[in-house]
Amino acid sequence: MDDLVISLIVTGSPSATGAQLQNLYRLIGRSTPELRDALANETPLYTASLFGQEHIVEAPRLEKAIAFATEAGWAFRLTEREGDSGEDAEISLATLDEILTGPHDVE
Repeated sequence: MDDLVISLIVTGSPSATGAQLQNLYRLIGRSTPELRDALANETPLYTASLFGQEHIVEAPRLEKAIAFATEAGWAFRLTEREGDSGEDAEISLATLDEILTGPHDVE
């Protein structure tokens, strides 16, 4: 199975404080210039390769980055791409939850 790639893209080009950038660095390991660029240009703030060798590290980082963006009040979108081919498709938080935990049957 090809890795599933999920990207978190912050929209609206929010301003981030030094403390926020420092906290993001601790969460996802990107440098301050990389973070500022992603926020200013609406490029992926964090991209996680799921179901491959790094899944156990990347899935929690993705969830923490989403929680951070939510708490900061930043608008964002999520995209998915399977393997190296194909185009990015926007997904919802509910879809991401199903991807990470499996479908939830309600009876």
